Amino acid sequence: MRLSEYASTQRTYGSRKVPRSVQQSIPIDRIYEDGTWCCGNVYSQMWSMPDINFTMSDEDNKAKILNLLGKVYMGVPSDCWLKICIVSQRMDEKSFRENVLLHRNLDGLDKWRVERNRRIRQCVQDAGNVVQHKYLILSTNKQNVTDARSRLRQVQGNLLAELSNLGCTIKPMTNNERLEVLHNFFRRGEEGRFQFSFDDYGKLGNDFRNTIAPDAMRFTTQHAEIDDGFAKAMTIAQYPQQLSDNFVATLLQQVPYIVLSIDITPVETEDAMREIEASQMKIDSEKYRANRRNVENLDFMATISPRNQQQEKYTAEIRNAICEGDQQVFMVLLSVAFFADTPDELRQETDALQSAAANFNCRFTEMRFQQENCFNTAMPYGLRRVESSHMMLTRSVTALVPFVAQEVQSPQGIFYGRNAITGNLIVGDRTKLINGNAMVIATSGSGKSMSVKMEIIMEFLRWPNARFILVDPENEYELLVKALGGEAIKVSVDSRTHFNPLDYHYDPKTDVPPDVAKIEFVLSMLDKLIGENGHLQPEDRSLICFNIQSLGDQLRPIAMMSLLEFINMQVMTNRRKDATAATWIYFDEIHVLLKDPMSSNFLYSSWKRFRKYNAYATGISQDIQDYLDNPVAYALLSNSEFVIMLRQSKSLEALERLYGLSKPQLEFLRNASEGHGIIKMGNSMIPFSNLEPKDTAVYKLITTKPGEATAEK
Repeated sequence: MRLSEYASTQRTYGSRKVPRSVQQSIPIDRIYEDGTWCCGNVYSQMWSMPDINFTMSDEDNKAKILNLLGKVYMGVPSDCWLKICIVSQRMDEKSFRENVLLHRNLDGLDKWRVERNRRIRQCVQDAGNVVQHKYLILSTNKQNVTDARSRLRQVQGNLLAELSNLGCTIKPMTNNERLEVLHNFFRRGEEGRFQFSFDDYGKLGNDFRNTIAPDAMRFTTQHAEIDDGFAKAMTIAQYPQQLSDNFVATLLQQVPYIVLSIDITPVETEDAMREIEASQMKIDSEKYRANRRNVENLDFMATISPRNQQQEKYTAEIRNAICEGDQQVFMVLLSVAFFADTPDELRQETDALQSAAANFNCRFTEMRFQQENCFNTAMPYGLRRVESSHMMLTRSVTALVPFVAQEVQSPQGIFYGRNAITGNLIVGDRTKLINGNAMVIATSGSGKSMSVKMEIIMEFLRWPNARFILVDPENEYELLVKALGGEAIKVSVDSRTHFNPLDYHYDPKTDVPPDVAKIEFVLSMLDKLIGENGHLQPEDRSLICFNIQSLGDQLRPIAMMSLLEFINMQVMTNRRKDATAATWIYFDEIHVLLKDPMSSNFLYSSWKRFRKYNAYATGISQDIQDYLDNPVAYALLSNSEFVIMLRQSKSLEALERLYGLSKPQLEFLRNASEGHGIIKMGNSMIPFSNLEPKDTAVYKLITTKPGEATAEK
């Protein structure tokens, strides 16, 4: 049973002008300042859509996601249609150099930057130099742009609400952003060179397609030729009755440069029921004719054919699903357009996609003689120009899940490894979070110290103007600090270094009067001890490590008070408005500090105050239970938007309650090998892999294994 596609395709086709140039082969007639595009009477708007964690969700969460996704589709009215576009493109080399790689600074540390950049590039090559984005395009057929804008605005409100329930916040795309997506496909190798001005386009009357069109484009019976490259478009022609929810993700893994589009066109329930009744009438008619033949042949033992029985059962199931199961009917089309450098590569990619589809009992059709229409259907124009749709109920449409795993790629961030699910780079920037404080939780031997040291190295090399202060209770960071030109200070009874707890710097811009804060500190210190004196005057270094390993139990409380007050003064006197001059403070084995009430109170207030002073604190501990059993520690954890969780052998239930981790995520942490874990960055939970090769100079700085740690001379 199929609904007629002809009328539907006429509505979604757009302009029928015969292209007479390469520019006209791009089926967009006009663009408007608000990002609305027009093709004939078809108007569309486009949003970027973040990914969500679907692969590592448990079955209950997956069912919830699919249910919410169904509500998104059912919220689209019948005079509109939805296109979900998943785009895998070549990474923009210019943007990659500017936003991911470390820049030379001629400060004697460029050798470390060169090695880090080499490591990052190797990870990019392993991932195929590909970056993936997801888009949502809403289209409608109206007589003018005013009516189209009004209708799209009405539908957009419902989409935003339903997608937010999924944890998916979509962002409207401008003309420049929409055009750049096309530019990077049509002009492969020129990523990062896109330039377009809507003002110039309006004033000078230039064709906006000049900025994205290739030099040559020709469609043959089996493929397209775009400049010196090749492309091919296909659609799914056959689906099984039940489709696995990892079908789309599997297809995307077969080809590096691909556009996969899912067109979802709602069908009025009245029209669907009319088609169901017509189908039932055909079945009844066939049954009547079969019975009549049987009577004429005196064959009174004959039964209804299995084919008619199956059709009647299927029709009844659909009718019941619509009437009683709160299901809606959609016309669904899955199309792909993929790109290659040679015909042989194109043939190999075609075979890979067809084989992958066959494993799910699906079949791709190569759309011979319809390559141009199929290509324009798959590309993110918001059009549907081929009649290859399939009728599906809501539950069947949601099986075409566009989500895989959350990604984080913040401009000017630092490299945290690769996504353990997708293989893409994880590039994060803690300063862009609501609260950039961090916690690192891991069992011994899981790579906790190496992860922290790697972040320190990357931050230190990324931001030469920043200040770094490390509190090291186990003497683990001295080798690293000295290699980076920092100062390692031993705090002990026989040390030549002393603190001046009465050191005072007035700052009229602060919200908290420094003299009041200083008086409170001195009074607290006098409660502990009277008579300590001296002062600390370390060299003016941007990286300072305080080794407190030799402090005895009696001296530790007062020494830590003076040390923490020194850190507080450094934070308050540092430049606050310059993001590149932030203060980064690391407290290793923070559970030791939390045992002392004075130190605990300082940490509690610091985790809340440091953000105002452009400072970011990090606590490192072995067991999550260290935080849960201590109210102050729990408050620190709650005020940390960035958390690195490595292998956990116990207290997994506590992590489940605290962060809502799914069972697959908990199992990932339980069985994680060294350098593997989950990063919580804001609302994103990303499984990662960041194992440093042993043949690098950085590995010799950060390893804690006996006999492996050496400093490069």
